[in-house]
Amino acid sequence: MARLSAAAEAAVLRASAEAGLADAARYPMISLGAMVLGSRNINNNRNKPAQEFDIVTAGPTVEVPLFDWGYKQAQAASGHHLLAASLQDFRAAVLIAYQEAENALGQLQLASKREAAAVRQLADTGEITKAMRRRETLGLASSLDNLTVEAAELAEEKELVEAKKQKLLAYVAVFKVLAGASPPSTENAVVAR
Repeated sequence: MARLSAAAEAAVLRASAEAGLADAARYPMISLGAMVLGSRNINNNRNKPAQEFDIVTAGPTVEVPLFDWGYKQAQAASGHHLLAASLQDFRAAVLIAYQEAENALGQLQLASKREAAAVRQLADTGEITKAMRRRETLGLASSLDNLTVEAAELAEEKELVEAKKQKLLAYVAVFKVLAGASPPSTENAVVAR
């Protein structure tokens, strides 16, 4: 998205420059110039040496927009309309970039909440598994009940791994939107069992 907004910004700058040039073209201009014109007479007179003529001119050039004032006025108005259109495109690109960043951050927040819920659920299931093992050692439950609870614990571990994967994908989306920000610190990362 950064490329899109950079392209839109470049279009605004280009349109601004063109509008400024069109405005400047409406006023008289004075410039200095020089020209050298050379010619040679190469008639069929072979007995005479060729004659050379050089003309040198130098001086100011004045351009007054008398007869093309309306044309230059229309070019200036067109330039201003193009500038307004490119500004509108730039605003749209910025709003789209903002919306994408907001969406990516929202997805990251949801993924973090899902991961935290999966961690809590896995801890609760772990407590139930410990209790079922204790009941089995005391002879109050069968090993089939214990296997059911262990299967539920494995399903919760799978859910936690999926939640972590979604959170990492959300981080990648945020980094892409923010044009390559540095990755988060891994000090607070939860290690999977």
